[in-house]
Amino acid sequence: MSITRELPSSVIDAPALRRRRDVRRVRYTFTVGVIATAIGLVAGVVSMRSGVAVSYADSDAHLTIARRLWDGEAPGLGQLGTVWLPIPHLLLAPFTLVALIDPDLWRLGLPGVLLSSVCLGVTAAALFRIMRRMGITSLVVATVGLAVFVLNPAILLLHSTAMTEPVLLAGVAMATSGISGFIASERPLSGGEMLVYVGLPTGLAVGSRYDGWGFAAAATLAVAWLAHKRWRSWRYTVRTTIGVILPSVMVATWWVVVNWVQHGDILAFQRGPYSAQFQQEQLESLDLLPTKGSLWVSLDTYAWTAWYALGGVAVILTLAGLAAALIREPFSARTLPMWLLTFTFPFYVLLLTAGQSVIKHAMTTPPGLFNIRHGAPLALVSALAVAYLAQSLADPVAERISARRTGTWLARRAAVVAAGIVGAPLLALTLAGYATAAGPGISESPALAEVEQITEDRSDLDAATQFLRARLEPGQTVLIDESVNPSLTALGIDFDSVSARFTPDFESQLRDPTADWVLCRTGPGADEVCRAAATEPLFAQRYSLAFRSGDRVVLQRVE
Repeated sequence: MSITRELPSSVIDAPALRRRRDVRRVRYTFTVGVIATAIGLVAGVVSMRSGVAVSYADSDAHLTIARRLWDGEAPGLGQLGTVWLPIPHLLLAPFTLVALIDPDLWRLGLPGVLLSSVCLGVTAAALFRIMRRMGITSLVVATVGLAVFVLNPAILLLHSTAMTEPVLLAGVAMATSGISGFIASERPLSGGEMLVYVGLPTGLAVGSRYDGWGFAAAATLAVAWLAHKRWRSWRYTVRTTIGVILPSVMVATWWVVVNWVQHGDILAFQRGPYSAQFQQEQLESLDLLPTKGSLWVSLDTYAWTAWYALGGVAVILTLAGLAAALIREPFSARTLPMWLLTFTFPFYVLLLTAGQSVIKHAMTTPPGLFNIRHGAPLALVSALAVAYLAQSLADPVAERISARRTGTWLARRAAVVAAGIVGAPLLALTLAGYATAAGPGISESPALAEVEQITEDRSDLDAATQFLRARLEPGQTVLIDESVNPSLTALGIDFDSVSARFTPDFESQLRDPTADWVLCRTGPGADEVCRAAATEPLFAQRYSLAFRSGDRVVLQRVE
């Protein structure tokens, strides 16, 4: 049945449908994407040279999982695991083939830089399309909004690593762009169109991070409300809504089945031994999870996280832009995409309250630097809100210039001049906020400060890794518990030469070790390899201590 037959005849204008404006075409979209990708690549080169690209333990793990799909003793989809969602690893896998060309580029983290730079370009292009459909007519103003997003230190940092946030942001931005096209369309989009423009990118977000599950729920409700409000047809609303939610349901169902098949628990990703809940339970036992059960503490914690991730100036301008939207066009469908992207705030507040996440910064108890990046998705809202604010301020300025300079060049270019007059100071203030103290207790970008702290904490592991890499010879093997020692990327070794948790011989190596080298962690946080070495006599017979730095040791086979 055609979609037009499902709608009331009163909303079908045949001539308008025949000459409909194609809202999919937004000029300069490709250009914006290319420029943002180039910026991401430049940031990535800097990140690789400084070692930041593989500083996060999670980044090393994502690179390792993606490479395990084709390298090692047991390659295949079974290497995807159960806690981290699969799509970032599937997208990253082709880029990890660079290891076959130049192992050093793999070791420096180039695969993550390539994928994340592309994601930055896609996200920026999608934001640009949303802005144009929201009525941001000035290219100058749109550029200001895009710069607020692309030049944010936390955003640049994430997009120069192999973290999963870049894929999430790309999926969320594309889906929101599709919703903005749905709003701007002069005709009712079919369920198939909604599946392609909204459903598939939403599924991408759902398969990237659990934040995407919250976005999928919010996007589905928003589309259902918009469809029924505008077209007044329940059948059309249901078909449109199914187009949006179907890919997400399929991805989530697949992931639940994978958890059931591999671990016998459909919720292994949520409550398994490597899940966030399991880690938070350990913190709670030490009284280090103050947000659990407290909505107020969770609100306060995440509000400061947003302040640190976006910068104080950007937060203030974002709130001003949201306020302007409420005043100028309350409950407007045109501004709905901007409001939809605020889903991150309630999502993380609920996670913190439920004890499913932990964030540390200067304003938490105890203070620290951990997971500041969880505030980074709000940069999407910040870009749109600042652009909306700039356009709102520039329009009256343009009208005054036109009224006073009728017929002059200034009047003809009033919109551009007004956008520059308003946009330049806003952008300058935002960038100055990025470059100066981020807030109470932190004198630099919190995201960068967190990386510096991670680098210091990894100093012993990095020293042991460098020692081992300098002495590894072709054909030699390494025994390592990579869940505690995330250094396989830095080692730059073929996975065929590794015995680790993801290899079939790991358990047998703990009982009867034959590897040429062993890298493990001693002390209270000892990994499984070091615990086996302390109890299994064969380790003492076959290995001698070759290197020690803090609690990290390297053993060399001597027998």
